[in-house]
Amino acid sequence: MKHWLRSHPWRAAALVLLALAASALVATGRTPFYTPAYTPKTMSTITAERRTHCLGRYLVDLPADFTQFSGGWGAVELYYGLDKDFETVYASVEPELFTPAQFYRQVEAREKELRETINSATHAPMLLHAERIGNLNVVMFRRMDVAHADDGAIKSEVHQLIGGRYVRYEQESYDIKNLEAGGGRASYRNIDPTPAEDRLKMIARKLRPEETGGRGFCFQGVIFDVGQDDEVGSFYFGSKTVRDLFLRIDYHAVTGQPKEGLFERTAQNTPVWMKPMIVTLRQRHRQLGGMNAEEGLERFTLSSSDVQHGFKIETRTEHQSLARPMIGIEMRTGDEVEDDDGKQVQPKGQPSLSDDQALKLWDDIVNSVRARPGA
Repeated sequence: MKHWLRSHPWRAAALVLLALAASALVATGRTPFYTPAYTPKTMSTITAERRTHCLGRYLVDLPADFTQFSGGWGAVELYYGLDKDFETVYASVEPELFTPAQFYRQVEAREKELRETINSATHAPMLLHAERIGNLNVVMFRRMDVAHADDGAIKSEVHQLIGGRYVRYEQESYDIKNLEAGGGRASYRNIDPTPAEDRLKMIARKLRPEETGGRGFCFQGVIFDVGQDDEVGSFYFGSKTVRDLFLRIDYHAVTGQPKEGLFERTAQNTPVWMKPMIVTLRQRHRQLGGMNAEEGLERFTLSSSDVQHGFKIETRTEHQSLARPMIGIEMRTGDEVEDDDGKQVQPKGQPSLSDDQALKLWDDIVNSVRARPGA
């Protein structure tokens, strides 16, 4: 499954400008004239079977053929402290399940990579320390952040198998602000990684599988109830049946609500020349997970034979908290797909879903978002 940022540059730009611009899509530089095209078949039915996915401290029901593929690095961010001196732990969870043997093969490959990569300033391996944590399936590495600099860019990273899920998370190994305030120069020779690594070890002890339920931030089968003050997640889903459909859900608990709302940003970022291409199917206020939200649903006619949908909803609350996060959902049709050879293929013509089908699917998804019991 491809990552959403690999979408066709000018099509992605149109969707951002028209659907919301809540998050910027990065153009890949691929030239549209060389992208193969295919014509989607309009779906007559969408499976009525639904599967529940955890969504931070919320839940969402999606068609059974939707799969989550948000295993990219840093898909989860955990913040400790909400002032200017906060610390960040970046985490990811692989989408597929791992056996212990598969897990340790990946960990050994990572250790080998760090041992064999030589830092050009120190002429020593990037790997500074390796440690197995207790009798858990947990391994921690302390490493130089980059191969070419001796500037104190030291991080500690943890690899953990929890309920068949491969979890990785990392933090800077020291507090650079305190080090600089004391007149010291950050270096792998004089850092004290203990505070950061104590936090990572605490996280290792407290992570648990989704099946246990209860309090915390849930992402792709793993619950993070690890003392965080703020939490961020990016959830990506694709459909095996509706191949040109893409679903993204952004989640930011305490500090992530944009200054301007969805409606205001859309109006500001839509060029005059693009407005004739837009048909607004719906623009209204509604509820999302029990919170007030702004919704904008558009159909784009990018050419006489090129049509897409761009649907967006975003919560707008007066007071954010862990229990009342910012949640933004984006659904697109007409997205690039992979052919049988794994090549990116550009849809042409009508999308797989008609307006009515897209609206029905969208409403089913939005209406299903709800608080996770006990979260």
